[in-house]
Amino acid sequence: LMLALAVAAVAGADIRAVTPVPQNADTNSWWMKRHAQKLERVKAGGSRVVFIGDSITHFWEGNGRVQWEKYFAGAPYHALNLGYSADRTEHVLWRLDHGELDGYEAKAVVLMIGTNNTGHWPFEKEPPADTIIGVRAGLDKIRAKQPSAKIVLCPIFIFPRGATPQDSCRVRNDVVNREIRKFADGKAVLWCDFTARFLALALDELDALHAENGDKDIDSDLFLERMPAKAPSVTDKTFNFYFQSMPAPDHASMMACQKRLDHLAKPLY
Repeated sequence: LMLALAVAAVAGADIRAVTPVPQNADTNSWWMKRHAQKLERVKAGGSRVVFIGDSITHFWEGNGRVQWEKYFAGAPYHALNLGYSADRTEHVLWRLDHGELDGYEAKAVVLMIGTNNTGHWPFEKEPPADTIIGVRAGLDKIRAKQPSAKIVLCPIFIFPRGATPQDSCRVRNDVVNREIRKFADGKAVLWCDFTARFLALALDELDALHAENGDKDIDSDLFLERMPAKAPSVTDKTFNFYFQSMPAPDHASMMACQKRLDHLAKPLY
């Protein structure tokens, strides 16, 4: 109850990241058509593993199709791909409110969402704290819809969004990842981080956001290795990373971020 009230409190403040909304409400848009197609797959049943995310997940159906068919599509996973290109946390929340996890029982749900929250909006319109709360709201929604499933939580971004470690999107993503990993308890929520595998690749050979076909092999191998995975013990408070690494917005804005983070109760489950 405390957790629900905490998220409800920040949602009441009109924080975009926790306000469910479709990416495109036009019934003729590709987004709504995809949602309708996925609901048909949901009705068919049988999915044991569900992947929820943005284009990084969506593209398993494109340039990662071979690996998807090889590792996940068939038994024992019968995986369901609920990735939608350009989705943010608020879009995932809308989709989960509209049937994508209803009427079946999954064994595991993999969540990777948030890089478009930081990539589509400047810091002033969506500080990292909002993205953190958005990811948290997604976890809560998954748990409510699929209470028996293990949740595999991934960093919001596994490919280098930006060419240097100082890139503003990469810094913001690092801040978010340092906090959301604390939501994993190693039991109900597992942390699966294979970012280093991709950062080790030469940037001139890798799209700064999406993997090519061969790199999807790394992706699928890591999921298989880390399901289930034991979450690391993370007890340090890392909010001061904002002050150490980011080009500083004003101090009041930083304190507003801190206040929002302090709404979050521990432990998660």
